[in-house]
Amino acid sequence: MVVLLISAVLAMPARISIAILLVLIPFQPIETQYGSANVLLSYALLGALILSGKQIRMPMLFYLIAILLTFLTSTSQAHESTYVQHGIYIFLLASGFAVFYLAYNFTRELDDVRYAINVLIISNIFVLIVCALQVGTGITERLTFFGIEELRLHRVRADDRVVGPFGAAGLTAEYLMLMLFVLGYDLLHAIGRRRIFVLALIAANMAVLLSTANRGAFLTMMGIFPLFLYSFRQELGTIRAVRIGIAAAVLFVGVSVAVVNYTDYGRMFERLTSLTETDGFIPSTREVTWPVAWENIKDRPLLGHGPRLRLLDDDEVAYEGHVVIPYPHSLYLFLLYTVGVVGATAFFAFIARLGWQLISAARAAQTFTYESGLVKLGPLLLLAILIDQVKVEFLRVGYVDYAHFLFCLFGLMLGFAHRELATHSPPERSSLASEPAPDQVALGYSREIPASQESLSSVSAHSAR
Repeated sequence: MVVLLISAVLAMPARISIAILLVLIPFQPIETQYGSANVLLSYALLGALILSGKQIRMPMLFYLIAILLTFLTSTSQAHESTYVQHGIYIFLLASGFAVFYLAYNFTRELDDVRYAINVLIISNIFVLIVCALQVGTGITERLTFFGIEELRLHRVRADDRVVGPFGAAGLTAEYLMLMLFVLGYDLLHAIGRRRIFVLALIAANMAVLLSTANRGAFLTMMGIFPLFLYSFRQELGTIRAVRIGIAAAVLFVGVSVAVVNYTDYGRMFERLTSLTETDGFIPSTREVTWPVAWENIKDRPLLGHGPRLRLLDDDEVAYEGHVVIPYPHSLYLFLLYTVGVVGATAFFAFIARLGWQLISAARAAQTFTYESGLVKLGPLLLLAILIDQVKVEFLRVGYVDYAHFLFCLFGLMLGFAHRELATHSPPERSSLASEPAPDQVALGYSREIPASQESLSSVSAHSAR
């Protein structure tokens, strides 16, 4: 079945096949301990693009190679009997890098970036449908599609919290929070029926976010929203920005009333009122996991304990030197524990460089066209991710689907940024002179041709054939 799925997708035009992969990201069909159909499809699509002779741009390749090398080096700190499991983890992680490049090149070849946003919206609709089905089935059983065991929905948590297709309330909440900002930006430009449609999606995403009862994502959303309005203050104007803020508040109150009074999933506000912290500003929900992780980080601070924190047979086999601890529920502690200071530095060097390019593009944007305004959204989304990942980690071996989503988002936003920078003269882009992306690390790409024109001409030529 996996072979048939991959073969069918590969037979389609590149833009359609990549779009299908991006839509499927939250669902990871036919998942096993060695990866899902999406993992294999991401490698297959990237390989097919490279072998096709198309001009594949690979920005920030140095940073991603550095991450892989530091993760591989960290494996030396683990017991040799566990090398295969750590290797599988690195294989799954690298598939996220493949998604990053697929999303980036997908964005660079579009006539209209709205196509990429529409792909995210289509995927979001399916996510909302899955969440609605979870609510309908509750915690008693797992709904199975077409009688296929691998296509089973996650149950709602026993404490009445929706977990979504990602199988975790925290990650689903973060996904919904990010999509709310994407939809919010699209709403600024939407008119007519599109505007009504996007408003309905915003209300649905807000309702499901409240149903996850995840405080971190909710508070992050509340903190980023004023920055969202501030980022577009010149384009919106003060009066319209205030109106949007009031309208968002009214919509939120209406959705909250509906969720609390007419569903069994209105625990968000109850959990917000019980928000407490222990000594050292550690939340009560992390008072065990954070200290345990930190104590073990100090044992091997440089290279960590190995990239894969939990092994398949942790409950059965005691490997020498392998300490079984709970997931710390923090990306920062997770990286320090698994790959140490060296690996964490490599990973956040990638994030820092990505952030710098997104900010540079946002500063260069001069007009409020859909595309130019979209680049201002990138830094806000990255900031929201970095804040929310304080209390959860997307790099767990079981969260490949969400890792794919974030790397997809990174690739799309970097693609938007480089499209914007390509429209400006070289003096205006001098701040990025030291960065080989977007054009210098292009396979078979001529820097004399603007990136957007070159990519579009190659697509036209391919279509003509």
